[in-house]
Amino acid sequence: MGCVQSASSASGKYSDGTTEASESPSRHALRREKSTAARAAGRAPDNDGGSDNNNSTSAGGGRLSPEADLPINWNLRFKDLVILEHIANGGYCTVLACMLHGEKRAVKIPLATCSDPEGAVADLTNEIRILKRLRHPHLCSVYGAGGWRAEGELPFLVLERLQYKNLAQQCGTDVDDTSMIVEFKQKKLRAKFRFRKRLGYGLQLGDLLRYLHSESIPGGFVIHRDLKPSNIGISDDGVLKVFDFGLAKLREQRDPLTDRYVMTGQTGSQRFMAPEVFDGMPYNEKADIYSYGIVLWELCALQKPFAGMSSHEHARKVFRHGVRPPLDKRWPDELKSLLRSCWHAEAEERPDAAQAVETLARIIEKMDATAAAGAAGTAAAAAAAAAPPARRNRPHNLFGEST
Repeated sequence: MGCVQSASSASGKYSDGTTEASESPSRHALRREKSTAARAAGRAPDNDGGSDNNNSTSAGGGRLSPEADLPINWNLRFKDLVILEHIANGGYCTVLACMLHGEKRAVKIPLATCSDPEGAVADLTNEIRILKRLRHPHLCSVYGAGGWRAEGELPFLVLERLQYKNLAQQCGTDVDDTSMIVEFKQKKLRAKFRFRKRLGYGLQLGDLLRYLHSESIPGGFVIHRDLKPSNIGISDDGVLKVFDFGLAKLREQRDPLTDRYVMTGQTGSQRFMAPEVFDGMPYNEKADIYSYGIVLWELCALQKPFAGMSSHEHARKVFRHGVRPPLDKRWPDELKSLLRSCWHAEAEERPDAAQAVETLARIIEKMDATAAAGAAGTAAAAAAAAAPPARRNRPHNLFGEST
């Protein structure tokens, strides 16, 4: 995913067989994102643009971490873990910091005090079943799973421990507050969390959706169904990671007679939910694209979408009257067009994930080219200003003498 060539390849050919000239804009942009993340973490990108020297690649073509080559133990015992501390609670599960074989991990277990304990067990069991089938650099890495006895057999899942904030915390949208203090904090955040970097995270998220929707299951697909910033983390080397597949749906094959499927309605968080899901209508992976559009807007705006709306007001304005988040006039026109198409009320009008990734990659490439040209112009102007003044020839008289 980075743009660094193999040292042995003077022709611009990468180890996966693509070349600079032949690769798509999205592939090139994703290479650059991975390369940038690797350099930020103090590592040299490798010849595939990944940050690790191993031969592990995902089905989506991205580099996996070295530990992705390690065998995953799906029959762990809870006593194999050393529990360290509580990290966070979700709606149905709790996450604890732990040690497994001397390495820091996180373990996810059903929340005993939740409103639906049986549903919590079912969701985590579903998540384990789906994650067994998936491998991609933008998935939170899995290190094992098993069962433990409390009041019956309860599942647990051991995951990568992400040290950084989730995306909602990164964007400063993890609280409902519209005070002047928050507005001031947002200005400081914009200066630190640059627009180009935020678009890069949007590109990484789109690449994962492309994998889930078209490459993860031969002949089938996976729908996440609960895509939102609080379910997206950032690794310590700056790589976006999606977690919480408890509500995800795996389809082994596509129905040749229809492109929509009867699935549980009103699944996920209403703020990011597609209209067809809220209405309990048949739907497909384009429901994730709607969610992606809202998440991408939050990344760009550093604001919570539909802030201050009650659930009832949101349903009326958004699902019945088509209200969408405001688009900043300073954003590139192509970006505004992409957002409008992603959150279109009609699923058929939304792009697929591959199209969204290609569009966002083009936007990023144009921004990078403009920034490079501006930097070159600034450097040239600075060099000209720093140069000593040219020596002027003094006038001469008729005898050739200096006057």
